[in-house]
Amino acid sequence: MGLTKLLLICGASFFSSCLFEKSDASSIDDCLEVTYSKNVVPIINAHCAIDGCHVAGFAPGDFTSFQVLYSKVENGSFELRVFELRIMPPNDSLSDEELKTFQCWIDNGALNN
Repeated sequence: MGLTKLLLICGASFFSSCLFEKSDASSIDDCLEVTYSKNVVPIINAHCAIDGCHVAGFAPGDFTSFQVLYSKVENGSFELRVFELRIMPPNDSLSDEELKTFQCWIDNGALNN
């Protein structure tokens, strides 16, 4: 009886780890599909490049320009303010999906694609 239970537990653990790996793989595949123009720009336009914030003439940077946003990613200030301190956007909040989109884009090299 003890050996049967042990085999069942091992089998269940193996099966569940296979399922976990599969969901991780699909998450990675989804991440590879994230692009600046299709996924990042809409988030920037909805939460960052709004009246009084990251638009033309805004001293901390105009995020309607890829190069300005990229420079903030490159120097680490974007990740610090958005992910670590969570102070951006100041009067709004990003969903987990939006945060994941930014992270995927950054992890993929923050390309202008």
